[in-house]
Amino acid sequence: MVIRDLTTTHSHLIPYFFPESRDIKTTASLFGVIEGAADLKGLAILAPPAAGADPHFSCDIHVFDPWRHQGYEGALYDYVIDLSKQLFAPGVKMLRAVSDGAEKVLLESKGFEVIRVTNNFSFSIAKAHNIFNLTLSRLEGAGRIPDNYRICPYSQGGEAISELCFQEFGLLTHGHLKAVGQYSSGEEDMDYALCIFYRDELVGGLGVSVLGGVATFDPLLVSPSYRDSWAFTVIAHKALKKLLADGVSLGFVQVHQDNRKIMALMARLEANKVGEQALYSINWCAEGVA
Repeated sequence: MVIRDLTTTHSHLIPYFFPESRDIKTTASLFGVIEGAADLKGLAILAPPAAGADPHFSCDIHVFDPWRHQGYEGALYDYVIDLSKQLFAPGVKMLRAVSDGAEKVLLESKGFEVIRVTNNFSFSIAKAHNIFNLTLSRLEGAGRIPDNYRICPYSQGGEAISELCFQEFGLLTHGHLKAVGQYSSGEEDMDYALCIFYRDELVGGLGVSVLGGVATFDPLLVSPSYRDSWAFTVIAHKALKKLLADGVSLGFVQVHQDNRKIMALMARLEANKVGEQALYSINWCAEGVA
């Protein structure tokens, strides 16, 4: 078994096998694990951080199906860890959140630790609409909903919605890029993605895509000055009302486990947890390699 640098000959494979690499702001290197007569078993990418960003390098691996769980994953992780140390990186973080149990065990055996857990939930659009409809009625009754707001398609958010997305998440999410037309949405219907303005100021946005009768919700964007205000209720209610009217009955959302507000909403919706992913990183600063 040998691992070779394939960056100059096979870099065109990176977007195909590592879709999360689209968020990397630097040039990633590609490595392949080879055994026998040039028999490629799997790939790994490693990218340095952008200037001023988190100093950890970013990595991911992909072993082809026939050769998974035969030791090639471990060899690739060992390689990118050793190379990162040689390049004086303080640590490495995974580009991709991991859901496979065997891969989690392998990462933890290499010294990786969980830095974030994301839960997957499915929920009833009708139940969500009823809850937000009740909340909206209460806010309207208390005079807490302004008259001069407007809701429009997400794509009309312009540069302001992109700036807000980057400010909130440190990157432009795939749902955002699809909603503004910078990524192909394929067969997904993005007509349910909305943004909201108040007095010509962008308040927030909600990316929603529909495929196969299931609505997938992107993380809600709300301007810092409008958090814990009427904005979340108004835009969510508008999207849910449109989905319900068009016969979409099931919703799907990913929620970070430490987001207490949305986790509480999932409990109120009696949402079904259908999976989870963990994001991992490894840090060896304590070893003096920094």
